[in-house]
Amino acid sequence: LHRLDDLDIETYQNISMTRYKKDKNNLYFKWKKVKGANPDDIEIIENNFIKIKNTLYKISDFEGKEAEIEPLSVDADTFEEIDNNYYKDKNHVYFYKDGNLQKLKNTNVKNFKMLKESSDFWKAQSNIYYKAYKLEQVDKDSFEILDEAYDGSIVKDKNSKYYHGERIK
Repeated sequence: LHRLDDLDIETYQNISMTRYKKDKNNLYFKWKKVKGANPDDIEIIENNFIKIKNTLYKISDFEGKEAEIEPLSVDADTFEEIDNNYYKDKNHVYFYKDGNLQKLKNTNVKNFKMLKESSDFWKAQSNIYYKAYKLEQVDKDSFEILDEAYDGSIVKDKNSKYYHGERIK
């Protein structure tokens, strides 16, 4: 528990359905003041990102009394969530995990498609991805999801069946 000494209770409010709050002076994320963010200049892009002018930021260094923001190298004007922690801008596809936004290499934004509704499996050009990891061993043309669950998925291709990425018989 920590004190919010400069919180203005009269103007304090939630920002939509996010973890962000604001008052007339500050932006807050999970009850910590966000250092360097004017609440009048921000746009919330999903819970993990904020846009200030033409730059997209993620919340970083959450350990101190104040949360800090870190600029991201993305096209902020076209950046949007696709689904299940996958994001895109006009140039690239990204995956967000454990506070990091990683760019998926060799993916075409226009051809990046979810294989099944609300799935963690995606296809781009000639590759299959699972939570941003390219599945090297599967045959992309015969790949099929048999059962997808939070604690493990069973998939198959013409060569075998796989559970947690390991070949099973």
